[in-house]
Amino acid sequence: LAVVGQVTDSACVSAVSVAGQITFLLYALGMGLGSGTQILISQQVGAGNMDGVKKTTGTSLTATVVLAAVVTAAGLIFKNLMLTLLNTPAEAMQDAKEYMFWCCLGIPFTYGYGSLCAVLRGMGDSKRPMYIIGIAALTNVVLDILLVYTFGMRAKGAAIATAVAQLVSFLFALTHLYRRRESFGFDFKRESFRVDRHILGMVVNLSAPLAFMSVAITVSMMFINAWVNAYGVVASAVSGIGSKLYSVVNIV
Repeated sequence: LAVVGQVTDSACVSAVSVAGQITFLLYALGMGLGSGTQILISQQVGAGNMDGVKKTTGTSLTATVVLAAVVTAAGLIFKNLMLTLLNTPAEAMQDAKEYMFWCCLGIPFTYGYGSLCAVLRGMGDSKRPMYIIGIAALTNVVLDILLVYTFGMRAKGAAIATAVAQLVSFLFALTHLYRRRESFGFDFKRESFRVDRHILGMVVNLSAPLAFMSVAITVSMMFINAWVNAYGVVASAVSGIGSKLYSVVNIV
């Protein structure tokens, strides 16, 4: 958002802000699933149930692929409707559509990274996910500057940078987990990805509260921002910047 704000205009800032709210809503479902996976795996590791770890990992990864496909399709199909419901200013609509399109294409990688790193954290490795996301964040910033500033791709460039960064984080996490597959007890064979309904139910039960909380907060913010967006592109851009600054403080 900072690069877009420095290089482009209020319409582009508004587009990234509004479309970003929708993509975060779509991301929330995947983050909830990863949280449930992490909790269950950590419980199984503590109990010394490595067979359970293997089944949970396979079930979670398969469920992630299915969920990512459904959410990606929904985002691509309903992006115009969602942007309209949020009163996206007319000047920002085209940029917002392009931003959402490319961010939706990155959803499978976001979900995949979240699921893989949930396995790592559940096994007690919290450092590796931090290193991976640090590399992805740096990739995102460099590509933002390159695509938005150098090539003038506006919101689309920012979205492509995000999607590529998500791909980078997913590949790093997948490579690490595959190389350490013996210590993690997951062999990546086809039968290992079979869904265990009992474990899937446990993951969903653990995931639901966090997913609901994230969705509820995001929807309430979107409802308020929809009224702000009705005042025009400048008000929408200012609201988006304020929300982003608040999110940084909230993370800390």
